[in-house]
Amino acid sequence: MTTLVLDCSARKESSVSRDLTRHLSDLLSGPKIYRDLGEGVFPALSGDDLMSLHGKRPIDRESLAKHADISRQLIHELRTASVLVVGMPIYNFSVPATLKQWIDYVVQPGVTFRYESGNPVGLCDNIATAYLVVSSGGTVVGGPHDYASKYVEWICRFLGVKEVHHIDAGGSKRSRVEIVSEATSQIRQLLA
Repeated sequence: MTTLVLDCSARKESSVSRDLTRHLSDLLSGPKIYRDLGEGVFPALSGDDLMSLHGKRPIDRESLAKHADISRQLIHELRTASVLVVGMPIYNFSVPATLKQWIDYVVQPGVTFRYESGNPVGLCDNIATAYLVVSSGGTVVGGPHDYASKYVEWICRFLGVKEVHHIDAGGSKRSRVEIVSEATSQIRQLLA
């Protein structure tokens, strides 16, 4: 059982989501693939390259070839995994830009999804479970202004992930110790 772990926090130290993804992935057996999206490792993706990447056009530009290589690598990591762990802070009510760019790279028609009779069919059904560790300062996780966790859950299901769990690591009114304690309790319950 291979686990793909995505960390998205811009914080390297004192990141609640990073601490919790590490804790969760340590409890899961099998090999791990770790990708730190918080490092902002992807080159800028122009509109032309994005449209070409999602289409069936030939790779005729150096910039597009670079993006196609990144896309293939990220999709390979996704297709290798049976468990997905995403540590995602809510920034400005939504996902970090680097997570959105990862999504743009992996959501590929005919590769990670297709349509049958007008309905999407996810082709990443190798992933049985996704755990979304959602941290937030002021936005209530799962609340009406949390546009991040519901979006990422929808993307997971669109890609074929069978089961998606949210781990609430938010709360500006609680101490870090309380947030981590409550979230680790949620993790224990999910893995029990």
